[in-house]
Amino acid sequence: MKSRKLKILAFSILTVIITGFMSFLMIGITLFPIIRKYTVTNDTNELLYITPLMQLGVGEFLLEEELEDVDRIKDYITQVDNFSIINQYLFLIPPALPAFLIKDIKVNPNSNAVFYIDYESIKQEGGPQILLIKDKQNNYYYKYANFWESDKITDINLLHISPKKLIDSKDTSSGSFIKWFITICLLILILLPPYFLIKNIKLLRKEKIASL
Repeated sequence: MKSRKLKILAFSILTVIITGFMSFLMIGITLFPIIRKYTVTNDTNELLYITPLMQLGVGEFLLEEELEDVDRIKDYITQVDNFSIINQYLFLIPPALPAFLIKDIKVNPNSNAVFYIDYESIKQEGGPQILLIKDKQNNYYYKYANFWESDKITDINLLHISPKKLIDSKDTSSGSFIKWFITICLLILILLPPYFLIKNIKLLRKEKIASL
């Protein structure tokens, strides 16, 4: 009985340490991101599927100004590979849980879609902000986006035909699976030690009652 009490005491201390540390990590992941609301309006009569992309690892400078004109930006986009889907969340306010669907988001004709995106990604990466747009015939287009505010699609014919590299960037993305996996693992590690602690305390009580 005494041995079990010592084990439960040691396990209680370990539970406090593990649960506290994992809770701290969870708070960091879900409370610290700064989230912005970004809206895409579909003013066409066609069903569209939207994926917000951004070039990673460019740094904090205005790439559009450095490249000077639209044609040079178009050439640049066809040459680089490091475009990724921008981080998105379920809500505008904490907890900052990852969005389930982050690509090929359906936008009905004459309606809009709201994205909750990572402010730090926009601020730090500095690359071109791109909306990858797919129509119901699976044709791909792209549009220069403004993730700081909002964008409007008025006519498919005014969009640029998407290069294959942008489509590949969307298709090779793992989506939000990894982020949800990390979040769920943290939740399990937070809840599991208290569960076993309570279970052992109940078992100790049963043994104590049985010994009376």
